[in-house]
Amino acid sequence: MALELRDARARNLALPDSVTVRCVGELQEIRVEPWASTAPEGIRTIQLAPIADDADAPVRQARSRELALAIAEFVRRLEIASPPIPEQKEPPPPPPQPPPPVIPQPQPAAPFQSLWEIGLLSRFEHFAGGQNLAGGDLFVSARLGRWFLAEVNAGGRLGADVPLPEGRLTARAGAAGAALGVYHLSRSRSLGAALVLRAQGYLIQFRAEQPSGGSALTALLGVCTLAAEPRLTIAVTRHLWLEGFAAVGAPLRGIVVRIQGAETKSTSGLVVSGSLGGGVTF
Repeated sequence: MALELRDARARNLALPDSVTVRCVGELQEIRVEPWASTAPEGIRTIQLAPIADDADAPVRQARSRELALAIAEFVRRLEIASPPIPEQKEPPPPPPQPPPPVIPQPQPAAPFQSLWEIGLLSRFEHFAGGQNLAGGDLFVSARLGRWFLAEVNAGGRLGADVPLPEGRLTARAGAAGAALGVYHLSRSRSLGAALVLRAQGYLIQFRAEQPSGGSALTALLGVCTLAAEPRLTIAVTRHLWLEGFAAVGAPLRGIVVRIQGAETKSTSGLVVSGSLGGGVTF
């Protein structure tokens, strides 16, 4: 006789799986799984009282009850002494972890850089006093880091001739200056803008020529101006660029020239200038 305990297996309880009873000669062997497969304690042999073939039904029922009681006591003893370990089901695999969030890292600040530039600029300056000067400058500038620049320049100027009652008045000048300011380049570095403050000095030679052959009269005078210059830079190649700007300022020291008591064009009042040129970066 074999009994399979399906309910206990289906519910994964700590109960026996099956009970088997077989006859061994005059004895009855009881095997209880899973103990019988791992240790001899899961097997028990008993001897029931024999019955005759013509025994009546009550005698047979009593023998069955005795066998059932022996099985129940044996199973109970095994459960108390060494309860079986329930079958362990493998846990389901954990759900896939979401990818870690992408946290943008702050970009390190650009290192301090110095980019040198050298170039030529055409210059035109108009003073409210009437004097006009035109010429050109050679300049050298340095970009200090991401925002600042410094520049020096030197060049020459010519002024328009002024007719006099006898002869004419000419003006020739040497110019030199220095500037400091801030600049900004686009991401493509093809466009740039800057605002600088420039101090400019002029050493102007006025010459009054006389057609009658007399000696010319000359005077060497100095002028100093301070102006603000907005600039626009356009890159042609990586190292070649074009630049244009305008400036508005005022003389810190101006001069007024009078000939025979009459005032001529002078370097006084508001000064407006413009420039266009180019250069190379290295």
